[in-house]
Amino acid sequence: MTAFTGVDSQNLPDVMVSVQFILAIGENLSLLYSEKDSISIYRIFLKNIAAYHHTNNVDYLFHASAAANVLFDIKNKNYLTPQDQQDLKLFLTQNNHWNLSTIQAFGNSGFILPNNTVFQLINSLIEDIVYLENINFEFYLEAWNTIINNSLILVKTDFKKSKLLLARIKELSYTEPYLSITVKVNFLELLIHYREDGNSEPIKRFLESAKVLGIPNLYNDLLSGWALLKLNS
Repeated sequence: MTAFTGVDSQNLPDVMVSVQFILAIGENLSLLYSEKDSISIYRIFLKNIAAYHHTNNVDYLFHASAAANVLFDIKNKNYLTPQDQQDLKLFLTQNNHWNLSTIQAFGNSGFILPNNTVFQLINSLIEDIVYLENINFEFYLEAWNTIINNSLILVKTDFKKSKLLLARIKELSYTEPYLSITVKVNFLELLIHYREDGNSEPIKRFLESAKVLGIPNLYNDLLSGWALLKLNS
């Protein structure tokens, strides 16, 4: 990564969008990812995908997908077969409403599912956002993180779909006291504008303003989104 205007490219965090919910599944993928230990991560993937094929237990598929998602970050290769991708989509959509497990699984599979599937699932999650806010606020916040993070992936991989999602997201009302949602939605819009005109100055100013807020996790999330868009571009 070399072209990070206004930010020290040597101090950028790794692209952690794909490991948003890693700690939720009990495997220390976050540490292995930070060490770029693709061999150990691949072993985790193989163990869980084999267990899924043997038992048909969806938890193993969710774990395998998270490992495959991290491997995609490192090696730019998708280890999840088309059939397993289809199974994952079916498991994510088989219930009338999203729950914490399915939200987290989708949050951990944005890189390894086809763009059309990611687009469809984000729209499904958007349709459920009011229900999630009423039923459990933790689910609501996790859903927003997943919507925005996976939309960021589409900014890079399917720009037209990301623009459609942004228009839909901006039609939603969201809980204002939670600054991170507002900031991330605004940043998503800036990244889309950047894809259109190539002007990084608004992003530079936004990142500097976010840094002043004094919320390190939020600032690092924004840097990760910027790194994701700039990688290999």
